[in-house]
Amino acid sequence: MKINRKSIYYSILVFIILEIALDFNIYYNRETNINSAIVTQIDYIEKNYDASIASYRSLSLSIFDSIINNDEILELVYNINNSSSPNVYRLELYDKLNYIYKIIKFKNFKVFHFHDKEGNSLLRFHKPKKYGDDLKAFRVSIENISTDHNYIEGFEEGRIVNSYRFIFPLVYKNEYIGSVETSVSIYDLLKEIQNNFDGNVDFLLRNSIVNKIVNDNTAVLYTKTPFDGYSCYVSPDTDENSLRMSDTGQYLFNRSELNKLNNKSSKLFNKEKDLDKPFYKILWEDSKAILVSFIPINNINGKQVAFISYHQRFMGAEKIKNNYFIMFLIGNVIIFILSFLAYFVISSRQMAIEQALAVKLAKDRAEEISRLKSDFLANMSHEIRTPMNGVVGMVEILKNTEISKQQKEYLDIITNSANNLLTVINDILDFSKIESNKITLENIPFSIRKVIDEVGDTVFLKAEKQGINFLTYTDPDMPEFVYGDSIRLRQVVLNFVNNAIKFTAKGKVYVSAEIISRLVVNLVKVPSFRALLNLPKLKELKKVIILIKPT
Repeated sequence: MKINRKSIYYSILVFIILEIALDFNIYYNRETNINSAIVTQIDYIEKNYDASIASYRSLSLSIFDSIINNDEILELVYNINNSSSPNVYRLELYDKLNYIYKIIKFKNFKVFHFHDKEGNSLLRFHKPKKYGDDLKAFRVSIENISTDHNYIEGFEEGRIVNSYRFIFPLVYKNEYIGSVETSVSIYDLLKEIQNNFDGNVDFLLRNSIVNKIVNDNTAVLYTKTPFDGYSCYVSPDTDENSLRMSDTGQYLFNRSELNKLNNKSSKLFNKEKDLDKPFYKILWEDSKAILVSFIPINNINGKQVAFISYHQRFMGAEKIKNNYFIMFLIGNVIIFILSFLAYFVISSRQMAIEQALAVKLAKDRAEEISRLKSDFLANMSHEIRTPMNGVVGMVEILKNTEISKQQKEYLDIITNSANNLLTVINDILDFSKIESNKITLENIPFSIRKVIDEVGDTVFLKAEKQGINFLTYTDPDMPEFVYGDSIRLRQVVLNFVNNAIKFTAKGKVYVSAEIISRLVVNLVKVPSFRALLNLPKLKELKKVIILIKPT
């Protein structure tokens, strides 16, 4: 077949356009869904952080309102500041509130601290023997509350511990007498967040704070990072290469793996770190999605000084990517099919013309072959039928001579066999008629009993010679005449009987013609062979069954 190049070019163009549209649509929708899932996850992370802070705030407010902010406690603080025996009142204050410290310590509050109005330490419940030192020198929060006497809350850098602080002003008889704070270390806060997060949580602090404020013993816990200007706090109990699992069974990265992930996300961090808003990056490691996100932390003065970084296996992104990969494969299959159909439609006209020509040539050739075959069959059948008619004629002449009864029966058998042979010859001619849809079946009255008897007469000697008992039976209720094609019925029954005798080694062959009142679906059913004929003038639908049964 001659190929139309223009059809191929158009099909390729259709394929390219559809492929570009598919790729763009899948990529856009995939990234949109992944970003939507990330935004949801970042929102969850921020709410998790806010919920942790809110729980500490609620406990601090409850302690201040119900226990500290009353005249008994405030008077003790006042007396520590103004009496000649401050240690007596300091000890009494410690005894009254030490049980509170034990409770909140269990809740991760490591600091329960009273300050005087000048910003000096009044009583540290975690270090009760250390007091009187000036806190304003390195605590901006103490300087602020000593000046404006307002409640302060937020993250604050510390020489030993960086903490999230809740600082309440103390007012006794309308006079500011100092302040009290509860604070939770940022590291304990991160542990709590970690318990509610399936992944790793790290704390990044500005190098300027690590170098200037944090003391030497704590500074060694901050390690260098690929993030410009920031160091990462590493707990002293962290194993560099240990594998860990979260409480929910989620895989946690070890420090070595985190360092590799940080190297890959450092470019984004260095670009986004000063924007004062959360940012994130998806990293793909061996078909695994890892969400790296950074939440900025501002200090009490509102200055960004730290980040909380999150690393987690992001199954949602993996699922979305896999789903869209399947869609991509299905889409390409559809595009391929459409492109093929486009080529098929474009070139179908030319193919139709060529096929029509081929069909016409094949039809002409088949008709010529059929004509030649019909001529051959007609000539051959004529040559055979002429001498056979002579045989039949001579048998009829013999019947009119003086012969015995047994000889007459033999001549009848010869006549029937010759007639059957003539029927076969006629059927040879019918083959050509069948091929040309010209065959017709007769519908004339005939006797089934006679057909069965004639078949029996024809094959009786053959069965007897083979040592097989041959029996026939016709239902006594069988009508004298039925309508149909007796010649073809005789041919069918004769063929069945001959086969039954041929394949029966011993025993008997039984041919019966019976009337039944059920519809027989099978024309032939081994080992029974059935031919169906309509019975005339019966009150109900019945069928004639001619049964040839080898036993």
